Amino acid sequence: MGLSGLDDRLLPLWARRVQEVRDTVAAAPSPAQALRALDDRYAEAGALRVVRDTPVLGALVAVAVLLAGAGTSLALSWDTAGAAAAGAAPVVLGPPLGADADTALAGARADAVERARTAPGARSLALVSLREQLTVARTAGLLVESTLEVRRAYVRAPVAGAPELLTVDVAADAPSTLRALQAATARRKAEQAEELRRQASAVPEAERASYEAAAATATLEAAAYAADCACVLALLVEGTAAELAELPALPVVRGVELAPRGASADVVEVRPLPPETTGVVQ
Repeated sequence: MGLSGLDDRLLPLWARRVQEVRDTVAAAPSPAQALRALDDRYAEAGALRVVRDTPVLGALVAVAVLLAGAGTSLALSWDTAGAAAAGAAPVVLGPPLGADADTALAGARADAVERARTAPGARSLALVSLREQLTVARTAGLLVESTLEVRRAYVRAPVAGAPELLTVDVAADAPSTLRALQAATARRKAEQAEELRRQASAVPEAERASYEAAAATATLEAAAYAADCACVLALLVEGTAAELAELPALPVVRGVELAPRGASADVVEVRPLPPETTGVVQ
């Protein structure tokens, strides 16, 4: 068979094959048509069809999703920051429970000396532990010829029983603030003692002893505060590192513990050490 005969035989066959392919391609849906068919199948009566047929609505939905995502991210960042702040270690001044009191005070004194050496003029808060409780007048004398400022005082009547430990934020005039506290506490304790005695008479006899003991302590507290007692057992003061480091040289000062730089009085937790405490802190 010659080439001419071969062409006559094969060309019609190839032509039919090409036409079949073209017909198949023409019948196949385009990508857009395929997506439209999928939409019609799965969302003919649903939200996707509404979005498809209303482009503006689709745009609004997209914006809403973006805003919701941004809000969630912002909330998570706030929660993370809050958790970090909540997890921050508090500033605690005073020997911890279970520690030897004198050892803890010695360590705090060494830290104060080091702060005075490296930054003598830097001001900070410090807990001043006393060897004995002081009257208002002696407390004021402790600050003579210094730039120390009392921020808080820890007060307790020196009486038997379980006297109440009072905490008072001190204004610019420390003596006036402390005297006002003593006068108000004397009145409050007298009223408390009377109320406890009244309650003692109304409770069963088995419970009466505890009320009577509390009333007796309150009576002693009232009398002590009315007589301008030696009631100040510790102070939270602010001053330069140099002045604070020198305080333990005073006979009445048992120890000084400086707070970290920048710590303010409202974030400092103080565990005042009563003068009579020796050995392990209970």
